[in-house]
Amino acid sequence: MMALLKSPKTIRFQYTLLALLFLLILTGCNDEWLKALTSNSSTQSNASNGDPQVTENPKVEYAVTLERIAINASFSRIKGTSSLKLNKNHKQAFAATGYYSDGSTKVITDELKTSSWRSSDPEVAFFSESGLLVAGEEAGEVSISAFNGNITSNSVLVEVTEAVINSIAVTPASVSIAQGQTQRLTATATYSDNTSADISDSVTWRSDDLTTATVTSDGLLTGVARGTTTLSAFKDNVTSNSVSVDVTDAVIDSIAVTPASVLIAKGMTQQLTATAIYSDNTSSDISDSVTWRSDDLTTATVTSG
Repeated sequence: MMALLKSPKTIRFQYTLLALLFLLILTGCNDEWLKALTSNSSTQSNASNGDPQVTENPKVEYAVTLERIAINASFSRIKGTSSLKLNKNHKQAFAATGYYSDGSTKVITDELKTSSWRSSDPEVAFFSESGLLVAGEEAGEVSISAFNGNITSNSVLVEVTEAVINSIAVTPASVSIAQGQTQRLTATATYSDNTSADISDSVTWRSDDLTTATVTSDGLLTGVARGTTTLSAFKDNVTSNSVSVDVTDAVIDSIAVTPASVLIAKGMTQQLTATAIYSDNTSSDISDSVTWRSDDLTTATVTSG
């Protein structure tokens, strides 16, 4: 009976062996489980040496989409009224701004087709190109809007009036310009309802001497050769004041661009002005005739004019 009893030392030894055996079994199971887990999730076997290779989780990129379009008059041609009015046979430019899902905005007028602009009554006013509304021969009201895909802009109400031109004023009234340079002229019409509008691109310009100075259809004067001449504008049987033009042989000494620094939001625009200083101490706006350059076209671009 006494021989069957085991000493405490023997019992402790047996428990130690059992514990070691349990740890070996547990470690082996965990190793196999870990291999199975990693092979099914984030590792791949390298075909050349069999080493596991961790694969990166794919990056999810979300497409930026257009969410809203807002249109507004680029500038109101008709002055002296709180509402948006347009006289018969006149034009009004509109700008379309796109608002995107990433919070950005961008002027998208040039990205829209002419057919993307709608007028409720094309007989009263219609779009001749993207953003350019042209009033017809009939007076009345039209509601205009723009769309891109299934996104439609706000509506703008435009009244086409029957007011007639009483007078046309061309400014500046006198011009001194160097040979080969340009000067912008503005023709402003005053109407029978006491409103006024810039009609520089719809009048007919005349120069008394085309060998001295010429004028484009939108009022850009060019000095051709040294000398003097006069010019004027007319529309609807109304003729403007005469503008005296003196073309000199002065040369450009320097060019100043203003503003000197610009802070602008992405997608927005800022008008720059280039002013030439000549050898005869005169100056003129040459923004339309200079060559504009940007050091980084991926950051900012500049159009001619």
